[in-house]
Amino acid sequence: MACKREALGCIAGVQEVISYLSGETSSEDTSNAMDDDTGWPDSDPASWGWGEEEAMGTSPTAEQTPAGAGAATDPDWLDAAAVAVSPLGDVLAVATDQRVVLLNGQWDSESSQSRFTVSARLEAPEAVPVTSLLCLPLASNQRSSSGAADWTCLVVGQQSGHLVFYTEDGSLLFRQRLHESSVLSVSCSSRQVSPTVEDELTVVFEDAVVMLDGFSLYQTLRACRNQLARVRAGGGGGLEVPPLARSKWELRLQQRLETAENVGFRSTALFDHLLQQSLHRPGGTVSSGTVPAGSLLVTTGQCPFVGFFHAAEGVEQARLDQVFRGVASKVKDTVFSTLGSFWSGGPNQKDPSKDRPELEPGKPIDCKFGLPDVQRQGQVMALSRDRQLSAVTDSFGRVTLIDNHAGVALRMWKGYRDAECGWLEVREPRPSGRRSGSSSSSSSGSGSGSSRRTRFLALYAPRRGLLEVWSAIGGPKVAAFNVSKHGRLVNVAHGLVGVTDQEGGARKAPKLLQCVFLSSDGRLFTLNVPFHLALSERSSRRAHGQHLLRELRTQLRAPPPDAAGYLRSQLSALRTAGARQQALEAVLSCRRLTSADMEAAVDAVLDAYTGHEPSALSHECQSLLQTAMAYRRLLSAYDVLERLEAAPPPYQQPEEDLSTTDLSELLRLSPTRTAELVSRLDPAPSPTSEGDGEPRARVTFAAERRAGPAAFLACLEVTAPHGQAAVSVKKSLTEEERRQLAALLFGACLSLPEAPDEWRAAVLRCGVPAAQLLRLLADCWLESGAPLRPQHLVGLAALLTTVAAQTADQPGSPSAGTGSSLWQEVQEQIAEAPALRRALALATVCRAVAIKMEEQRYAAALEKRFGKAAEAGEDVPVPSRSAAVSGDWEQLTEQTVSWDLLLHQLSDVTALCDVIPAAHRADVTLRALLTKGPGAVSELVARWLLEVGVEPADLAPPPPAAAPAQEAPPEDASEAAAAAPAPDEPPAAEWGREAAEPTTEEGRRRQRIQDWVSPLAARFPHSVRPDTLLLNLAWEEAAAWNRHREHTDRLRRAVAFAAHIGNAHLRYGACCLLWSAVLCRPCAALAGLLQRSGHRPDDALCRRELQLPQHQLPSLTDACSELLEQLLKALITSEVERPPVLYSDNLWTAAAGRADSLLALAVRQRPCSEELVSLHLQAVDVMRAQVHLDLRGVHPYGCFTEKDGGLLFGELSARYTPPPAVDQTVRCRREALLQRWVTAAVGLVTERPDGQAELAETALWERRCREAARGWDIAEDVVRRRYALDLYSAGHDLAAQEVLLGLTSAAGLPSQLLLLAGARVRHYIHSSSNMMPLLARLTMNCADFIEIANTPLQCPSVPLERTLALLRHVVRLQPDSASECRLALEMVDLVESLFSDAAKGSH
Repeated sequence: MACKREALGCIAGVQEVISYLSGETSSEDTSNAMDDDTGWPDSDPASWGWGEEEAMGTSPTAEQTPAGAGAATDPDWLDAAAVAVSPLGDVLAVATDQRVVLLNGQWDSESSQSRFTVSARLEAPEAVPVTSLLCLPLASNQRSSSGAADWTCLVVGQQSGHLVFYTEDGSLLFRQRLHESSVLSVSCSSRQVSPTVEDELTVVFEDAVVMLDGFSLYQTLRACRNQLARVRAGGGGGLEVPPLARSKWELRLQQRLETAENVGFRSTALFDHLLQQSLHRPGGTVSSGTVPAGSLLVTTGQCPFVGFFHAAEGVEQARLDQVFRGVASKVKDTVFSTLGSFWSGGPNQKDPSKDRPELEPGKPIDCKFGLPDVQRQGQVMALSRDRQLSAVTDSFGRVTLIDNHAGVALRMWKGYRDAECGWLEVREPRPSGRRSGSSSSSSSGSGSGSSRRTRFLALYAPRRGLLEVWSAIGGPKVAAFNVSKHGRLVNVAHGLVGVTDQEGGARKAPKLLQCVFLSSDGRLFTLNVPFHLALSERSSRRAHGQHLLRELRTQLRAPPPDAAGYLRSQLSALRTAGARQQALEAVLSCRRLTSADMEAAVDAVLDAYTGHEPSALSHECQSLLQTAMAYRRLLSAYDVLERLEAAPPPYQQPEEDLSTTDLSELLRLSPTRTAELVSRLDPAPSPTSEGDGEPRARVTFAAERRAGPAAFLACLEVTAPHGQAAVSVKKSLTEEERRQLAALLFGACLSLPEAPDEWRAAVLRCGVPAAQLLRLLADCWLESGAPLRPQHLVGLAALLTTVAAQTADQPGSPSAGTGSSLWQEVQEQIAEAPALRRALALATVCRAVAIKMEEQRYAAALEKRFGKAAEAGEDVPVPSRSAAVSGDWEQLTEQTVSWDLLLHQLSDVTALCDVIPAAHRADVTLRALLTKGPGAVSELVARWLLEVGVEPADLAPPPPAAAPAQEAPPEDASEAAAAAPAPDEPPAAEWGREAAEPTTEEGRRRQRIQDWVSPLAARFPHSVRPDTLLLNLAWEEAAAWNRHREHTDRLRRAVAFAAHIGNAHLRYGACCLLWSAVLCRPCAALAGLLQRSGHRPDDALCRRELQLPQHQLPSLTDACSELLEQLLKALITSEVERPPVLYSDNLWTAAAGRADSLLALAVRQRPCSEELVSLHLQAVDVMRAQVHLDLRGVHPYGCFTEKDGGLLFGELSARYTPPPAVDQTVRCRREALLQRWVTAAVGLVTERPDGQAELAETALWERRCREAARGWDIAEDVVRRRYALDLYSAGHDLAAQEVLLGLTSAAGLPSQLLLLAGARVRHYIHSSSNMMPLLARLTMNCADFIEIANTPLQCPSVPLERTLALLRHVVRLQPDSASECRLALEMVDLVESLFSDAAKGSH
């Protein structure tokens, strides 16, 4: 295969682009014309002549210009333009002078190429001319992107030294000035293309080079783009872009600089370093012995023609003489500046022109060495992708190949004036023995591997209109194309920016462009160069094979009409076994070929070895021969299977229902079990479900239903490890591929009463092991969407018998007898099937077939044994297997017992799925239930009950009703014995209808749920006990709240379910599980927040630390307090109750390695300390009061000793001994908290519509406060006294008087009440309009007392009659001899006079 020029795309509306770039039209004038979606040229793209002309004499003499496109365009519009192409080939940018056109490529399926349309028309900021362009794709940081670019940034260099960054739609991101002079070129190095360098942007100026760090630039561009999106959405202002992280180098010892490239990190040898130091420094200068490490810059220009600069990293350590010179220079500048200011009479005036920010100077570096040529001036340098070679054009019309690391010229081409260069890196395609890996790797990707690579140099000579491809180092010219004389060759040497080391291995490398040719009529081309053109031996057999393989793969994309003849000729021309193997695999994997075409290709391979002795062939040839023969047999079998599938079904009489007797004889079951099986095949729909969850029939089309030969062969694996081919089903098949393969093999015969002989021969010819055929047959049956009928079991039995009988014909196959792995694999597949009814039917038929084959094997063994005796002349009767069965005795085998157990288990699971709807049981299988253990059914039923809205009271067993009449015993005594409890087992909970029909909605809901659960109690008596279901319901609700903590109603329901558990041991275990697994950590986090802040945290802090909104904190503390109270009650009650005995249902009797159930975990909870639970309850009550009443300045851990605080929110089973005495400081904190608690509770009093106070909630909190005081061994009078005083302060005198009746000691109370009364009188006098006369009427004692009675009141405006009653109560509490009694009497007289005056004034 020769080098080809492939079309990449074309610019739609190229004339409008030229008009805008030339300045003939503005952006407004061209908006309508350039945004037209029909912007293809007038002529048909097929008439443009984009054929792939091959190299070396086959190219035409002149390029065909498309009609209507090239005639209307200016041919030299690209000569002075700057062009940039994205490495992904999706973005194109063209600029002339001050205008830039940005084009985006869109794939056009009709022409199979990209169509570049204008996405933005830009004008350079400040009307500064544009000097360079670069399209920079940024990698996406999402794992699902598969290495694709997130977006493409356009980098524009200006003559003013600015670097401007745009988005792919033309939006300006930011603009920064890096240097004073003009930008000459902008290039990029990316890690994705060359792993030896970092992501970096190189900007070349007239006398300096600036290198921008790629990682920081990547982050800055992403941040600017995100901020721009927020600004457009109205979310904020502009973004202040910080200066980009960069390194600036001032290049010296080169007269003129044209281009520069960073070729990567380089460490100089010590000898070379010392030699350069001695040449560049004057004599007597001490040279540093440390070899600096840095980047190697290769430049082109004049004197030298090619220069090499070493940009050292870090800061070079200064010598002592350099330090002295620097200090002296600083001192000199300071002295002269001071003297200048003194003689001028003042400080120097500031120059206004220096207000703009100054640019930092570049670090000067000298040219280490170069290629000196005084008259030669370098112009453009093109760097290879691995940055080892570079091609430099000069003013003499030469192109020089430079070795960047060695610093020498390797090759020179003459006669290429104004030439442009581009590099092509091609990888050698690696041959693979597998079909999936036969395709060659992309030559432009960055994939890893040990395959060889080679470089080709593309040279564009515009004056001759030639585009040539050369083998770079010492090789010949391999291709030449006639192209436009006014085109541009763009070398794309970078890839995506932002690809890290971790992402590089995980992501799939995209296909990157290497060099693109843009013609003057707007067409874009790429070059496809095969690897074998770089080989020195043109007659290489391997290269010849690779050439034919490439042509074959290309032709297979659109096979010719005579595909069989073409494939036969191509495969016959191959010379090596490896090439034939790859070609055969490519043909067999092509989905566009028919089976006849593939058979022709296989026959061509077989003909290549006809007449050769197998022993004379190499091992590789022998393996290929055996593989081809196996593929030939598979294709023959496929033809038969496809013909059977496409044939119309034979005419059959209408199906008649099989009698129970015939079906039981076929299935080898009793009539009772046969009738039960038939009823299970198509049961009545459950009242709680819309469907049974079985696969349904779906509409399929012929293309979807039939698998082609390539898909059929792709499902099978052919290997020849020891000279003999073996066929097997691939283990890596998807579910859809397995379904299609099973449908092809068994779909046509599944409904037939007997398989045709032709089908049997075809399946036997395939050579697939019988075990895999059985699994495929089981897949076909289990995934069928047809409704189940008893007649279908006959055809299934015939197919199973046919497939299982092949085990005798296949060497090495497992036996179908007792204990064989053949049926064990099928049993595992049935246990894992979600289609339970079909699995039950399949298990029943497999059991019958296994018993039948076992009887046949037994009969054959007996005949063989007694046949020898007959030959010897002995008269021995041959017993039959049926004689072993007599009366009620039945001979059992291990195989029969395993099938019977599987049938019983499937019957139980099917009954479970008949009750629970399919929407609430996601793919319930027998294997999943057995693996989860005895708690799986309880968990499943609990989740279903939550969905239907069960309440805790609904699961209580109904009251015992009258004993029903004795029912007839079941026919199957084994089932009744299995359902009956053991002698030492307590009877299961009764589920049944109540004696009377419920009248309330709650009763009807409860009866409905019990009707649903009653059928499950017969098969799972222990899994659906009320206590077991309540335990699982509590756990499911708590787990749901833990996942979404904003739903606190689920937490409340979880505690309610746990509280309704009847058995104290189970209730204790449920509370322990909920506390330790769900509520302990949130409570500890809430306690930490309250301890740090001393008040209820804000909403943001709650959501961050607790994943809970602030308004849900009271619900959390209520649930925790209720749970701990239930735990404490269950702990006390469990001491007098017997622990429950754990039993499992019959489903898990033979299950091995099962997991523990939630019930077992609850029973095994370790006992905890009652005092420690009480301690946690006290801490939770403190937090409960703090978040409910919004107490501030309260720290929960401060109310406990240091030892008690360390035990909080830990293991409840830890050993704990309450301290004999509490520290006085802690006791004072507790009393202060209780008083604040009561005061805040009084603030919750509301007023009812009748004017009375609503004290229910306040009384509840006061009672909780007294309980907390009782737990802390604090007198309840402290709480009651504070409660009474706060009620009086709030103006609720009647309620306060009731509280005072409960006090056991009134010491000090009269004084406090007297102060409250004095505060009321004080407020009354000060708020009166005639305050001075009232003050004049006061006695000296009353005046002094009222002056000091400034106690704050919650409700100071209280009627005088209430104050008078309060004072009289104080008088009754005080002894007559007390001084306060006399003061109280004077206050009584004062209030009486005030009351009488107020009464007179009202009249």
